[in-house]
Amino acid sequence: MKERSKKPKATRPISLILTLLGLGVAGWYGNRFTHQEMNRSPAQTSALGVQDHHEVIQKYWNYRQKLFERFIHLKGGPGDGMVASQRDGGEAVFSDATVVLGWYLATLGTELDLLKRLGKPTASNLLEISHVLDAQDRLTALGNQMDGIPGSDTGYFFRDDVDRSIIGKLPGTTTVRSDFLSSSEDPANWGFLNQMSQDQAINMLLGYRMLAMSLDEKDSHAGKNLRTQMEKQVERIVRHLRGKGDWQIRFPGTRGRGSKTRRGPDARAFSEALADIGQAILGKEAWKSKMKEIKPAWFSVPAFELMRVRGVPYPFWTQAMILILGSTGDVWGKSARKTLGNFARRTGLILYPLLHAYVHDSKLKLKGGFLGMKDNGISQTDFMELMKSAPAQGPNGSDKTQWCGPQRFYKSRHYWTCPVQYKEGDYWHFENEEFPGFDYMFFHNLYLLHYNPEGIQSYGPTPGYEAALKAAQ
Repeated sequence: MKERSKKPKATRPISLILTLLGLGVAGWYGNRFTHQEMNRSPAQTSALGVQDHHEVIQKYWNYRQKLFERFIHLKGGPGDGMVASQRDGGEAVFSDATVVLGWYLATLGTELDLLKRLGKPTASNLLEISHVLDAQDRLTALGNQMDGIPGSDTGYFFRDDVDRSIIGKLPGTTTVRSDFLSSSEDPANWGFLNQMSQDQAINMLLGYRMLAMSLDEKDSHAGKNLRTQMEKQVERIVRHLRGKGDWQIRFPGTRGRGSKTRRGPDARAFSEALADIGQAILGKEAWKSKMKEIKPAWFSVPAFELMRVRGVPYPFWTQAMILILGSTGDVWGKSARKTLGNFARRTGLILYPLLHAYVHDSKLKLKGGFLGMKDNGISQTDFMELMKSAPAQGPNGSDKTQWCGPQRFYKSRHYWTCPVQYKEGDYWHFENEEFPGFDYMFFHNLYLLHYNPEGIQSYGPTPGYEAALKAAQ
């Protein structure tokens, strides 16, 4: 599953030209020093003791417990397996829910890998994976029914299906907001707020890519093969992203007459990475037999080449998609570690070097240099300090450090303005808001998988988590 696809030859001259043009505009100020290896065994990490790792692992399972106490239900019907992006007292908000669902899958996939490596029980993890995959099937069926032809099975999906019935299922909830409700209650804008979009699909593929690293053909729940279910979802999503060969998202059937959605513009610049990730998940042979017509567009490199040139002013949502695709795909080749390391040092978005190292089974090269004089400013201790800084009760608006919002690895810390209230686009966030914390959980799992530190054996489901999971069903 870790096989890498080769770049189409036609893209290489364009890639080179764009790179040279970008360098001429932005200036060649990349790091040209030789880096030294940073992947160390537990015996070489004496600066980080067992207690440090016990602390962050305990925090992880506290977050997992709180997830079922505040953000998700598994009681069947609309919203089952969907995660609230935030809680504000009694209000549960489901916004960009399939982005959140992708990060949930990424957390579950890396958790499953850890549990298997440590010989710990996996039944609860597989139960959660089953509910998330069922939720995606439900969103696909609903999207095709409402915006297409009932019973069709394209890769088009809605962002959520959360209605007000969730009030009686999610503890402490008195009101609910969701893209589904906003869309259905605004006839003039029907479907817009709940449409499938590139970032929703790419974040789901992030989750699938992590799941593919650990989920095997023997993993099932209630007699259902989870690997088969996941692969079917990946096939149909990638097919739908391809569109009519132009990599644009369209409505699935009669409602839009095959017209393009308002939230799925030209993604040809991403197409090589999208195809690479799909092939990595399905495997080379299955890809050849089932998806042989899915070819990257000839115009499929610029976004990734220009990311090498620091200073290109991408909007943060585009930057996030490039980082996810570039880390989990193979578009940067041997220069990926340097590209991601430089970017992480500049922005503080240090998840992505770890993500790339895990997916490609490689070592981090982030710190060191000629005679030790060049320091990229990121080390294992830095990773630990970031995890230890996360609030024990989970990311929230009252946090006085950096954890005052959801999915903080989307944006440079320079974008956050903690602690009291801050504006994110058109949205204001306040002190009493809570967030599920998948950014911490996913990052934490990647850290443990990469470093295999002292104290890792304490990782495993806790009684509090198991009780909360049972109560959520």
